Amino acid sequence: MTADGTIFLVDDDSQLRKAMVQTLELDGLPVTSFSRAEQALAALSEDFDGVVITDVRMPGMTGLEFFDHVRKIDADLPVILITGHGD
Repeated sequence: MTADGTIFLVDDDSQLRKAMVQTLELDGLPVTSFSRAEQALAALSEDFDGVVITDVRMPGMTGLEFFDHVRKIDADLPVILITGHGD
């Protein structure tokens, strides 16, 4: 990610999403957050210069399904998968 790259944060848990956005922004990082993978996918383009952080378990499109779609748009785009579940 370049110095001006944006973080796309995708998590359906609003409290966790807000806390993560606040933490990242306090470090001076630009963040755009989404509650659903479908929203993030609609905003993502081939020229996106950043990184995606996504929850794995979400209603609708899961994080793994979202990851597959992101790879079709840009196979080199960094994607970090997170989960609060141990299984």
